[in-house]
Amino acid sequence: MYYQASHTLVNSMSEEVFLAQETVIKEFTFGVSDAAFKAWRIFGDQNAGKPYGVKEIFGLAVVELAAMVGIKMHNPFKEAGATWICDQLIAAGLQQCNNVELPMPLDDMRPQDVYDLVASLPSNLS
Repeated sequence: MYYQASHTLVNSMSEEVFLAQETVIKEFTFGVSDAAFKAWRIFGDQNAGKPYGVKEIFGLAVVELAAMVGIKMHNPFKEAGATWICDQLIAAGLQQCNNVELPMPLDDMRPQDVYDLVASLPSNLS
């Protein structure tokens, strides 16, 4: 089962359907404890159907534009939890594991930040 924020909402789909619609660029594999797996499933169930965070994406663009002119700011459209974008959904899900700490506020995480976090994780999560 693939769990994602796309197509205007948080959704899940079978591997066959996902691979027919998406191109996998990079894949990570982790061992997880039974407790972490259960927490992920509960997190997924509680967030299924929530809307895609269009304002959140716009806010990240504003942050990037501000950075180009030397202004450091947080995402002005903090909606993580009420809505989701793909990378922030994964980061929030990772918080269900005991040995994962986010390097910055969830609303400020960009796809590259989540990639760097995931790439730095141990192969076994609890």
